[in-house]
Amino acid sequence: MRKLIWRNLAAHKLRLFLTVLSVVLGTAFIAGSSMLTASIEKSFTDIVSSSYSQIDVVATSDERIPMSDIDALRADPRVDAVELSAGNSSAVIAGPDGKPIQTGGAPSQAMAQAPDGKSIGDIAQLVDGQWPLTRGQAALNRTAAEQGTIKVGDQVTMITARGRETFALSGIYDTDMAVGGFAGLVIPEEQYLEKFAPDGTVASASIGLKDHATAGEVRDALAKEHPGWTLQTGTEKANDETKAIKDQLAFLNYFLWAFGAISLLVGSFIISNTFSMIIAQRLREFALLRGIGASRGQITGSVLAEAAVVGAIGSVLGIFAGIGLSRGIIAVMNAQGVGLPDAGLAVNTTAIVLPLVVGVVVTLFAAWAPARRAARIHPVQAMRSGDSSSSNSLVVRTIVGLVLIGAGVVAAAVAALNADIGTSKERAITVGVGALAVVLGVWFAGPAMSIPFVGSIGRVVGWPFGAVGKLAATNSRRNPRRTAATSFALMLGLMLVASIGMMGASMRDQVNELVDKTFTADYMVTAPQDMGMSLPQDVPERIGEVEGVDHTVSLLLAPVSVLTPPDPSSPMTDMGGVIDGRVSEAVNVSLPDGSDDLTGREGVLLSKSKAVDHPVGSTVPVWNFAGRSVDVPVVGVYEDNQTIGPYVLSKQSALELVSENDLQLLNLMVYTNGDRSPAMRSALEDAVADDLVVQVLDREDLKGQIGKQISTILNVLYALLALAVIIAILGIINTLALSVSERRAEIGMLRAVGFQRGQITRMIHLEAIVIALYGAVLGSLIGLGMGWAFIKTLADTGLGHVTVPWLQVGLTVLAAGVVGLIAALWPARSAAKTRPLEAIAEL
Repeated sequence: MRKLIWRNLAAHKLRLFLTVLSVVLGTAFIAGSSMLTASIEKSFTDIVSSSYSQIDVVATSDERIPMSDIDALRADPRVDAVELSAGNSSAVIAGPDGKPIQTGGAPSQAMAQAPDGKSIGDIAQLVDGQWPLTRGQAALNRTAAEQGTIKVGDQVTMITARGRETFALSGIYDTDMAVGGFAGLVIPEEQYLEKFAPDGTVASASIGLKDHATAGEVRDALAKEHPGWTLQTGTEKANDETKAIKDQLAFLNYFLWAFGAISLLVGSFIISNTFSMIIAQRLREFALLRGIGASRGQITGSVLAEAAVVGAIGSVLGIFAGIGLSRGIIAVMNAQGVGLPDAGLAVNTTAIVLPLVVGVVVTLFAAWAPARRAARIHPVQAMRSGDSSSSNSLVVRTIVGLVLIGAGVVAAAVAALNADIGTSKERAITVGVGALAVVLGVWFAGPAMSIPFVGSIGRVVGWPFGAVGKLAATNSRRNPRRTAATSFALMLGLMLVASIGMMGASMRDQVNELVDKTFTADYMVTAPQDMGMSLPQDVPERIGEVEGVDHTVSLLLAPVSVLTPPDPSSPMTDMGGVIDGRVSEAVNVSLPDGSDDLTGREGVLLSKSKAVDHPVGSTVPVWNFAGRSVDVPVVGVYEDNQTIGPYVLSKQSALELVSENDLQLLNLMVYTNGDRSPAMRSALEDAVADDLVVQVLDREDLKGQIGKQISTILNVLYALLALAVIIAILGIINTLALSVSERRAEIGMLRAVGFQRGQITRMIHLEAIVIALYGAVLGSLIGLGMGWAFIKTLADTGLGHVTVPWLQVGLTVLAAGVVGLIAALWPARSAAKTRPLEAIAEL
């Protein structure tokens, strides 16, 4: 039996290749995702380790550290050097051509050069020129200088929330912290403090000691001297940041694994279908083996052994394909300007063991049912060619399938249409379970469902081709098990494409509707959020001076939390909304009680649901991230509005807890004297032209910008789903190739009675198109149903408007037909080459 297994595999190389390929593509995604996240994680952790390797002690404080304490540290005989950070020092950096250096999401920031010229260790190494020690000088990292074509002596511009400043480039340096597109401008500490810490306090200080062995002792001593500080050794700080990086990258890994699982799921159906067809073609072989004494267990074992070999080979090749996949993704992302660090390939145990185990187990599982069918073959029964499986009754599996489909539809509909049943999360999970039941139901009932559907589609597609078209339609529905299994893989992929497309279209329409309802200003001035920088603080003043501007309203974020203390583990989620002006002029809101004018006054506006226990005239606590709080009067209540959330704080109240430097000016709403002419827009753009990245948007521009962001996310999802669709296409090729081999005698008979090669080719093409269209139509209908149910469950989050992307669905179905045609090219060519007499002789 062992010899037989190996000889079978060796004798059917094409069949082996097609089956292995399905495993390779599925496991490659799992291996590649593990390697990708491991490589990114290694790169970031290497940067963190390198950054803190020469730092002995790190001091931070929620209340910030006065510069007087920094000066005292520098005077301490135990201390060799102190480097400081003001916290958020994001900046846009431009070269002499006035074009910003594109970082692709990597940090773009300013850093301080100590006045004594001392730095900690050699984290940064000067490669040209000198460090900036006098006002007006700056140094830039080498990768950013190369990208901006900047050399020593050139003028560089730095734009921050506090304005614009020009420096002469005195030096270029290298640093281990250069993450992808990172841009770091080192400027004299005096100017750094003016821009980022005008109140004379900083967020942290990195301390280098003369005796590195005393780091622990110095940390403990400083903790006693400064009880309000948080002190860690460099190693402790590096460990904390490394853990945070791993936690953040975990989501990316799970996200990619999810798509790897989808690909493996699609691949498993193809593998199962392939083994079923192979076994059907090997009936005589199994009959002979049973006739000469092979037991059922040996037959089952031989099929499973072949599956294990296929799974092992495919998984090993998938690991190597995963290496190429992970490196390719990083290369593409960096080519697109996404600043990812690259510390080489990181291959962990998960990236090796998991694909091997999963690939072999999935292949064995997919081959289990065909193996059992092979073992049940009786010698006399199998002494003929053909697939007897097609004559087996479909009644039981059809009933099971219809029950599952009905249960799934009812569960999804109940969860979608009853907002008062459980939370959104619970209802979404119910919809997901219902969708899974529908998918399983389609798998069971698919063969029976395919008979009328495929017949109808076949008649429509085959009508222009006469007798050839009729024969193709008949062939497509003749073996419903094979047709359903072949189309199911494509159906699963396009089901996800349709549901994601529906959610994307609904989100776009919802955003457009929201902008139309809430955007009441003539223009909005904003900065791209991926630059990590807010609008310069003097933008409202400059815009207000433009002739024809009536007034402006500033929308800001502040590190404060209303009603409840902030969560120290996720401070960014507690950033509070702040407005300087009338709330109704920033967002279209209904105000049943109080005033919405927060211009130059203390106060907070609460949503109606939050104001139940806090009516107008009462006070509510507002906290900063250091834990200090003040009581702020409630001056107005507005109807719940998803755009502005549960509360809006006045700028004056926010400044009681944080400095003006901590406020992030996100958007500026501009009201003109009714002038929306091109000349007015041009005047506004001229007012912020020196800020380089600041944009002036009208209502349609804002819709387009948000729509582009949604499209970017959808394109990433479609790209990941493309692998599942590719596997499904390979499944169609595989099935058709095996089908042609199985039908060799039939095709020979058609050739003998007068069919030309072109007619045989056309028949195979039409069969593939019909199968692909059946999968596409079924998948699109299920996907649209899933998308509708999920959108309905998210109604309380604002996404309740359902939009069906009919054009996309139609194009997807047509594309599926083209895919079927392409998939049939090689099998059809092979069928056309069948020699009639040789094929008939096999009867």
